[in-house]
Amino acid sequence: MRNLLAGLAALVIFLGVLGWCRSWYAVSTLPADPGRFAFRLEVNGTSVVSDTLDAVQWVKDRFSSDKEEDEKDADSKDS
Repeated sequence: MRNLLAGLAALVIFLGVLGWCRSWYAVSTLPADPGRFAFRLEVNGTSVVSDTLDAVQWVKDRFSSDKEEDEKDADSKDS
């Protein structure tokens, strides 16, 4: 159970750092009453979606090109 929670925490931290570097979100402070803290979280949904689609496409291209090369090698060995 500890390993599962540690893995989940690592995933959350990784996505937080990745999102910050890719400008998926921005955090800013707002004026607040004395003794209180206010912040604003802005999420750039279009950037998240486009980066995710680009990553999925990259993975598909990566694995499909490996299969095509394997098929070409197998065809050339059969001939």
